[in-house]
Amino acid sequence: MLEGAMARLSVVAISVLGTSVLWAQNAGTEIRGTVVDGLNHPISEATATLRDKLGKRPEQVAFTDAAGVFHYDGMPPGNYELVIEARGLYSLGLPSLHLTGAPLALRFELEFGFYSCPQPDRLLHYFRQLDPGDSSAALGGTVLNESGAPVSGAIATLYVPSLGRVARTSSNEDGEFSFNHLAVRSDYWIRVVHDGFFAGEFTKLEVQPQFETVYGLELESCEVGHCAPHLKKIRVLPSCE
Repeated sequence: MLEGAMARLSVVAISVLGTSVLWAQNAGTEIRGTVVDGLNHPISEATATLRDKLGKRPEQVAFTDAAGVFHYDGMPPGNYELVIEARGLYSLGLPSLHLTGAPLALRFELEFGFYSCPQPDRLLHYFRQLDPGDSSAALGGTVLNESGAPVSGAIATLYVPSLGRVARTSSNEDGEFSFNHLAVRSDYWIRVVHDGFFAGEFTKLEVQPQFETVYGLELESCEVGHCAPHLKKIRVLPSCE
């Protein structure tokens, strides 16, 4: 299921677009968010849930208007989690959002899901806020097998059209890897390989300043020596019965 969703990233990206931070002195943080679908249409009545990670403050819930916009005013500084949900679309989370009093303007693009089927949160696709003052972008991934277990030692290679290979790294014991200090663009391409798995290729991956965009990358297992691309299974998406 995850592999199929990732394949659709060539058409529909899951991203926070046009992220900007406007520095000002405020008693609390103003958060303004815009939620759109993969066709760039605004999503009304999407739910934005803001949770204090220490549990010291009540959960805050806001809904998008007809323009797909939600906002919070005067949020106290601290560490929060922000989750965006909309019917028929996969949810998206910012698991670590550090508020300092500086206004935040965020734009979320949600991937199409099954309209009538409840789907689990796709928390493997999320955004991690970078250190204050870091205006670069980062791109990360969590490599998983078909059972959802992390795959360590996978080799991840980062490509940029017209430039070719620009970086290479490997996944840690939790299946995680990162490429840091990247330029902001929407056409990164990652190839992931590991013995005993078909190679995974994930295209049109988008990053934005001041955040690491993290994707869940599922690899399909194969017998060593029988991992040619044409041997991969053709997966049928589940029904909604």
